[in-house]
Amino acid sequence: MPASVTHRKPNGKSCFSAAATGRSAAARSRAIVADALADGGLEQLGRFTNSRGESPTLRYILLTLIEEYARHVGHADLIRESVDGLTGESPPD
Repeated sequence: MPASVTHRKPNGKSCFSAAATGRSAAARSRAIVADALADGGLEQLGRFTNSRGESPTLRYILLTLIEEYARHVGHADLIRESVDGLTGESPPD
């Protein structure tokens, strides 16, 4: 991106600041998962219960997280397609 282009969020922070915040959050999440895996593996139970009084396994929690992330990425792609009219994985030639 050219240095002359500046994207700002409403709170005045740059999109680069938001990206750095996202990378930092991802690093913290990876560390938490690594610690949990070292502490008991994927089949250990979560430290909370659902409405049925059950504790999900770490495997279930992580799979649900991946599923939700994929769903939101798909929503973002639909929004982008509605803005620029492009579809698919590659830009037009």
